[in-house]
Amino acid sequence: MEARYFRYLFENVSDGIIQWGYVNDTRMRDKAYYVYLSENNLQWVHKNKATVEALRHLPKKEIDILVLGEFKAFYIMSFIEILKTRRVHTVVLPYIMPRQRKVLSDSLPFPEDVKNFILRPYSTLVQMGVRKIHYLYGNGKDITSNPDGLPEGEFFEEAETEIIEKVENLEGCRIPLKKAGYIVKCDWLFYFGVYGSGNNEEIQTEHLKETGSAPEIQTTVTMFSGPLHDAPVYVDSLFTEKIFSKDMPCLRNTDTEDCVCDMRCMRFQDHTMLKQHTKQERKGSCFGVLLLGNVNLKRYLADVTRRYHSIGKRIRILTIPDGASLDKWNPQILALFSGSDFHYWLAAMNSRSSGEVLKDIMFSNSHHHLVQVSAEFGSCFSGYLVDKNE
Repeated sequence: MEARYFRYLFENVSDGIIQWGYVNDTRMRDKAYYVYLSENNLQWVHKNKATVEALRHLPKKEIDILVLGEFKAFYIMSFIEILKTRRVHTVVLPYIMPRQRKVLSDSLPFPEDVKNFILRPYSTLVQMGVRKIHYLYGNGKDITSNPDGLPEGEFFEEAETEIIEKVENLEGCRIPLKKAGYIVKCDWLFYFGVYGSGNNEEIQTEHLKETGSAPEIQTTVTMFSGPLHDAPVYVDSLFTEKIFSKDMPCLRNTDTEDCVCDMRCMRFQDHTMLKQHTKQERKGSCFGVLLLGNVNLKRYLADVTRRYHSIGKRIRILTIPDGASLDKWNPQILALFSGSDFHYWLAAMNSRSSGEVLKDIMFSNSHHHLVQVSAEFGSCFSGYLVDKNE
């Protein structure tokens, strides 16, 4: 069947979440694989072996988009391991001030290649052969209209000249900083935002005066991933959600095409199948995922809401920042999602997870589904969209 097959897979690992997905557009014989690293406020790593173990289920193929959403030890080590073992076409990551990177590099006995990246991120990526690097300092223009008409390609504005010059003075070399933008591939939108104080020199300097040390890195890259051209009047579709565990693992390692793997999973695993999205009067099917990383919703909810306003009705799945801790939670985000559509809220449970946050989600609307992702459990969302004129 000629269609766009897709998957959002939230891997269950002991040290956090690794979210990866793909779009397989069999109409155009094109694919897009991506990996997003940021969900849990992890400051430490047991061993490098733990990182390698966490990555062994990722696609062995080329990765089109690799996002380092959080400048934390576990994710940085995972990021470098992916770059060493797979061909990566495009990298998206936040710019972090040099003094913060130095503090992080001194905090653990990192391998030499990891330490080099922490101290010199951009030049290290260039040396590793990454062709496209979007090194983010602030947000570009918001998408304010229906995104269905966006062209294929990667669209990131250059940062202001004065910002680039200021960073050049700090780094000792010129770095082509970008503002967060978007990528369109396989009729799929990848839309980024960046939030936090990691690249704010004024905040850095003030904190240094008050405490004598660099503040904790708080910057997060957020990402929306979802289809364009998905209205039920134009496409037939299927969308499922499945929980898998160590006892009933994901079948993603089968040596078959991705869409065949999906079909096998639908047959052999318990899953939830959504049908509400197929109603003809709907303008969109609501198949998108919004990866919020560790963004502080107490501080940045208004900015996040404005950034993703135009695609709000396309969001089906959201990740809860910081393992559902109370520190970065804002219950006002729940008001953005109402009605009779199921919405899935994913939390990487740990000792910091707050019962208050979980109750906010579960008690606000019966159509809000809470999904726990941990060392024991992962979650996979998959489906397809097929043009009605096929």
